[in-house]
Amino acid sequence: MWAGAQLFARGWGEDVPALVTKSSWRVELHVSGLAGPLCRVLVDDGADARDAKRLIEAETGVPWLAQCLLIGLSELRDGEPMRLRPPGANEDGKASAVDVLMLRRCPDTARWLSKAAEAVDGLAEAPPRLLSDPEFVLAAVRVNEQALRHAAPELRADREAVLRAVVADGRALAHAAPSLRGDREVVLAAVRSAGSALAFASTALQHDPEVILEAVSQDGMALFLVPREFYNDRRIVLAAVRQ
Repeated sequence: MWAGAQLFARGWGEDVPALVTKSSWRVELHVSGLAGPLCRVLVDDGADARDAKRLIEAETGVPWLAQCLLIGLSELRDGEPMRLRPPGANEDGKASAVDVLMLRRCPDTARWLSKAAEAVDGLAEAPPRLLSDPEFVLAAVRVNEQALRHAAPELRADREAVLRAVVADGRALAHAAPSLRGDREVVLAAVRSAGSALAFASTALQHDPEVILEAVSQDGMALFLVPREFYNDRRIVLAAVRQ
């Protein structure tokens, strides 16, 4: 969370908007700011955090890109299922309630995230202070996997920052410093997130059987990126076919 977070408060609405998908388990998010309750929304447990933010936007007027949602100390991440269903819960379709804290990102940050979501080149003129901020760059990668391209050079060479970025979207590996594209742990994290990230790994790691296996296990189409010498490897071909 960067220092520009602000709070937004609004009273509870009587109607609870819902987003329900295939799962029968629903979760009612009780959204509050430090100043008090904001709204309630009903979502499917497997819904993307981004979908919940859009419902909250409809209720509060806060753009989804300006929202940061926290459950305890954990942030609900865009592009990932929320998975809030309690362990051992019954499949009866009843909604459980979860308290969520919403912080509002500063307008400048939200504006540049919106530009990143529209097109990666929207970040070309972003302030250097943002492009050097690991939290901002990580948020930008979550809305556009190419956002790391415009990050400050020192950030693209920062192992921890790049590792977090490739976990969010493995394709961000394309814009990491060459030394990190040859870092086995970073590359494994990338291909586990997106098998196609194998294309951006160093030549040595593109010939690493474990890296290849992880890539095709995540995305069978990554087999087309694999050196031909591995086409006779039964484990690799079976893992790709299963996808």
